[in-house]
Amino acid sequence: MKSRFEEKGIFYHEDKILKIDMTGNKNPNWKGGEDIICLNCEKSFHVVPARQKTAKFCSRVCKGKWMSRNLRGEKHPNWQIERPKTKYCRKCGSEFFQRKTEAISFFRKRKFCSKGCADVGGLRYEGEAHPNYKAASRRKAARGKHGAWAHAVISRDKAICKECGAKDVELHAHHIKQFSEHPEKRWQISNGITLCYRCHWQIHELKIQNDDALGQNHVIPSESYKKGKQSRRWEGFCEWCGTFISKQWSQRKNRAHHFCSKSCAQKHRIRHLSDETRQKMSVAQKDAALRFRSERIKAHSQSGTFLQNLRIEKDISQRELAGLIGISQGRLSELENGKYKISEKITVRLASVLEVEISVFELIAPTH
Repeated sequence: MKSRFEEKGIFYHEDKILKIDMTGNKNPNWKGGEDIICLNCEKSFHVVPARQKTAKFCSRVCKGKWMSRNLRGEKHPNWQIERPKTKYCRKCGSEFFQRKTEAISFFRKRKFCSKGCADVGGLRYEGEAHPNYKAASRRKAARGKHGAWAHAVISRDKAICKECGAKDVELHAHHIKQFSEHPEKRWQISNGITLCYRCHWQIHELKIQNDDALGQNHVIPSESYKKGKQSRRWEGFCEWCGTFISKQWSQRKNRAHHFCSKSCAQKHRIRHLSDETRQKMSVAQKDAALRFRSERIKAHSQSGTFLQNLRIEKDISQRELAGLIGISQGRLSELENGKYKISEKITVRLASVLEVEISVFELIAPTH
């Protein structure tokens, strides 16, 4: 019986270790293999039996070079048949082509031949046309309207606080007539006055104290210096879990309760609901769930009935149609009975097999 060393081809001779070559077919565990010619470099390489049917290249480098030469244009598996080749600029009307390094998805969206045409003819959302437009917005950016107005007011007052005469401190431009109540005077320089940050806070503190008199507890704000600007912050604790909170002073105004997260706020709200409110919410939620389910079943039933009538009109059996669109007959039966919604992928296959437009299915498709 051979020892485990002899099985591995290791022998001892005169206190020296002799190792026999056990590579390839000399190894007792050898299972054979095959020599294959690389499609790129045409060199022979050996593969194990498990890779005899799939191996085509001797290395990844050869595979990449071969694919870059042969999988081009219509030969590429992701080739798009309706690929746009040329387009016309919406500004100058000249014809332009897809760049060599430009993805087809970007070329489809491109509307202009160059940046110059895009800058002149492109749509720039400004004012009310912008999706994020806010009528009473106060942009405190240095380049915005507020920044330009504040610079003009402070320059007019020689960078000196008109309340205490302080200079060489952080200065704010304050609206004499309130910003929200007098929109016509928002950007008039005559409606502004220069104040240091402490005087400015003191003026707005009067309104905060009035809010506190309505039921909120008066809290002295803490001052902080961050990113070159003085700021005020409110510091307290979450009323539900007791976590320490530090937020901007403006965020604590007109709020009777403070929480560290929406989760704590929701838990606090539910805890303090009355029994009558709880009962109304429970009934309303059940009614909404039943109504949603009935509407969904009705919509699915309409689409399923339409599909069944269309299949009968084309004289195709359930088994034949299921095989053509790649699903089981049982699944098709469930779709016709309105048990499930017809997915977009199945809709495209049905439109192709039944020779109808996809828009026909979209008209009767359920919205739930």
